[in-house]
Amino acid sequence: MQPEVSIVAKILDCTGSVTARPSGGTAKGIGARASAAAARLGVERNPHRVQATRRLGRFGSLGAYLLGACALIPSGAFAGSIYAQWPNGPPQNPNFFPISVWWQNPTVTGNSGSYATIGAAAAGMGINIFLGEGNWPESFGADQGELEAVKSNNLYLIGGIYTPYSENTSAQSVASVLALAKRIGAERNVIGYNMGDEPDCAGDNNNGLGFLEIPPAVSELQSYDTTRIIAFNQTFWPMQPYWWGSCGTPAVDALRSIGIGSFDYYPLTDANLISYDYHYPGNLPSHYYAAKSDFLSVPNDTLWVQSVATQALVHAGKANQPAWAFIEAGGDALASGGYNNFPGGVQSGSAMLTNASGWSSFTQTWVGLTVSGGGLPANTRITGIIDATHAELSAPATSTNASETITVTGGNGSNSDCVASVNLCVVNGNEYRPTPAQVNSEVWMSLIAGANGIEYFCHDSTSDFFCMGAAGGGPVAAQTQANLTSIDKHVRRFAPQLNSPSVGLCSMQVINFTTGILSTASSCTGGILTMATANAAVPGSAMVKQLNGVTYVFAQSDRRSPAGANFTYTLAGLAGKTAKIIYDSDVVYDQAHATHGKEFTLNGSGQFSDMVGANGDDYEVKGYAIQ
Repeated sequence: MQPEVSIVAKILDCTGSVTARPSGGTAKGIGARASAAAARLGVERNPHRVQATRRLGRFGSLGAYLLGACALIPSGAFAGSIYAQWPNGPPQNPNFFPISVWWQNPTVTGNSGSYATIGAAAAGMGINIFLGEGNWPESFGADQGELEAVKSNNLYLIGGIYTPYSENTSAQSVASVLALAKRIGAERNVIGYNMGDEPDCAGDNNNGLGFLEIPPAVSELQSYDTTRIIAFNQTFWPMQPYWWGSCGTPAVDALRSIGIGSFDYYPLTDANLISYDYHYPGNLPSHYYAAKSDFLSVPNDTLWVQSVATQALVHAGKANQPAWAFIEAGGDALASGGYNNFPGGVQSGSAMLTNASGWSSFTQTWVGLTVSGGGLPANTRITGIIDATHAELSAPATSTNASETITVTGGNGSNSDCVASVNLCVVNGNEYRPTPAQVNSEVWMSLIAGANGIEYFCHDSTSDFFCMGAAGGGPVAAQTQANLTSIDKHVRRFAPQLNSPSVGLCSMQVINFTTGILSTASSCTGGILTMATANAAVPGSAMVKQLNGVTYVFAQSDRRSPAGANFTYTLAGLAGKTAKIIYDSDVVYDQAHATHGKEFTLNGSGQFSDMVGANGDDYEVKGYAIQ
């Protein structure tokens, strides 16, 4: 593997065509999170044994494209379709872009806002694929109406959670799915099979498959139906080669054997991003944060990790392999369980707690939370803050423990150290839930980094249907549903561009694919694009597409900064052309500072400059049309 390659060079070396990755997973979130989700869905689920956390268009000059319950798109292939080898797989049409949702039952009622069912909500929101569908079908050739609901809403399904590969006669088998589809006339709606989720080296509880066993298992499953695609979601192992060991080659081979390459990471809500580093010093070669939380109201700056993880997935996958990225859709992603503890100390008879993590700091946000551990009486709470490493307790310790694991609960979510009022989880500094603007940024970050499909992980501690507008999620769930509808509208609007070949890909975030070491640069080059930042603290990334004589640049600032950065784009062969802003995320998230419609003339060197991410609009996304 090449040691030091930016997103740009690596993705373009695969013939320049768009490489996409669909993702699959389970109730996103390893162990306790996945099991809890499964329990609420009434589906049997075993904890994962992975090493780290997992997280379960339409208008303008492009022409009118219906959002919502539109007719199924014909499968007429377009040149270079990455789905061409699966004639009954994802539609091979430039107007179709895969927007999937993980483990949602389309027949469920009462958890989808103003829509009658989850299926109707998905169609109305612009989601077009149900990915994973519990232990489905429930009996051979028959289900409880899930596939009919997919069909009636003109949607698609990549079914099952653990579609069996070693037999083809059980209720969840390929034969059963095809019999059901044929019986109700839904063959076009079934486009693939989900085989498992988050495999590891030794073989986890997803079909019992380790990396070595996956390629032959995929071949066996594919033999039952060669016309539909197979999904088997990965963790974020591609960006962590220092953990590979003897698993490196088998892991890469496993990924490349699967139809859809995908991963889940959830950089905003995943406490494990940080906790592994201070719990197990030396395991990570660099911190996955650009700015540290103040543990009062400002979280760690970690959203950019999504870009690096997507780059790594594309790098590890094979040329033209579909690459989809899981997105934390607006809920807490069940992310807090298991990582709400830190090293601390107590002394018998003293009501003072010492924070020995070397990471977090005690602030007023901790007050009122419950702490437990050796020597602490039940229901002990933090009642005051002495300084950054010492807090007052509601009761004195009953024994002395200089180095004890202290668990924090009593916040929002299950088993949680999160405080919703400031959207912060105090032990690690991660966010409780991503904001609407951050969800949009995470989607576009994935696309710009090389993903050609997205997968929403809806789950929240309040409801597994949170992002679909679940009643139990209250106003925030309703806001989340509206936000995804807006995001999907714009992604679908640009489907033809996103599905066209990339002629430039560029990231100032560099990953060493041998060591996993991360670094940033002040400029990058890929294809016809060179991009530079005037603010070294704010790197950027961009991709360039060309369609029908128009060049499209989609760019994003990749750090949190009140100042943003002035980006200069140099596009070979486009001197004297005019660039116009055709998409600005500020139109939705900060209307007062939106620059939609602004025009620039490229100079004799094919250059133009624009400010991105200013006014506190972190991770702003802009799209330009140049002609």
